[in-house]
Amino acid sequence: MKLRTKISLPVGVLSMVVLSSAVAGDMRSMDGTISTQDSTEMMPVDDAHIVIRSNNSGTIAFSDETHPMHGATGGCSGTMLMAKGNLTGGGYCTYKDTAGDSSIVKFTATGMNEKGGTSGTWEMVGGTGKYIGATGGGTYNAVPNEERTASVNTITGDLKLK
Repeated sequence: MKLRTKISLPVGVLSMVVLSSAVAGDMRSMDGTISTQDSTEMMPVDDAHIVIRSNNSGTIAFSDETHPMHGATGGCSGTMLMAKGNLTGGGYCTYKDTAGDSSIVKFTATGMNEKGGTSGTWEMVGGTGKYIGATGGGTYNAVPNEERTASVNTITGDLKLK
């Protein structure tokens, strides 16, 4: 079986999960998208195994410019393993919002979509300022461009500030 050698890590998409309202205790829907610039390194081990290292960066933007995370900048980094057609692995994202608060999000890759991008789950880990004690999670789906240098990531889920 020949494995695909190009994959897009959803790291930029996950950063979207950090979008939250500035009101403590507020539950915020995390349905949205983020565009990222991607860098992916493929490290084939044998015919059935490929280690994939990926990094991305981007700026979060919403149609609602009053959103507390509109303009946040940062990125994600992760490592995955494609073994016999199954994708596993993940990583972390950090984004700093315009107020200077930083968020940390963990992502877990659970599969690949038809465009060669990754899909999986995300979970809020915490951060500084309004993200201390924040909880939440959901799903992501990263769709790369043909060159695998950029992705549009779709996030769903919820985030609650403490």
